[in-house]
Amino acid sequence: MLLIVAATATFSLYVIHKAARVISELGSNIAQLEQRLVGLEQANPALPGAKNVPPRRQGRHISSGSKFEEEIGYSRAVAVGDDIWVSGTTGYDYSTMTIQPDVVAQCDQTFRNIAAALEQAGASLDDVVRVLFIVPDPKDWQPCWPVIKKYLGKARPASTLIHTALMSPEMKIEIEVTARRGSAA
Repeated sequence: MLLIVAATATFSLYVIHKAARVISELGSNIAQLEQRLVGLEQANPALPGAKNVPPRRQGRHISSGSKFEEEIGYSRAVAVGDDIWVSGTTGYDYSTMTIQPDVVAQCDQTFRNIAAALEQAGASLDDVVRVLFIVPDPKDWQPCWPVIKKYLGKARPASTLIHTALMSPEMKIEIEVTARRGSAA
């Protein structure tokens, strides 16, 4: 066991030394650094992760037209390959920048907003594999169940619920999803 630990530590020091040497050779040019590290991994199959080093993918940024995205500086969703991450989304109707006072109406609008983002990415709510619900008031959770089942009943994604405050008191639910294009049953 001690021999394995020593070998692992020696190998780690070797990798750190090589990485430090590459960094000093390339300076602060990150793009060159990434190319060089991938080249080292491909050239030396003994390094961990050297097999099938995938090319770096550029994300596609999707906007809903919400003023929040522009003012804060984020995207409604980002798609990379078949994976899509949809930001936490609330019940605002982005065409009018209004929000209904009722949690059930907000939940429904939130899913329509998410569905629109997924559609822009070439996916649907049936492709959702993970969902996070943020509901400030625990009493507002159960009334949303029929709406959630309406939109996610086919996908049945993994799910988490958190009760905590949102950005403003009129927001009664926020939903964030992760989808994988083509995962619909």
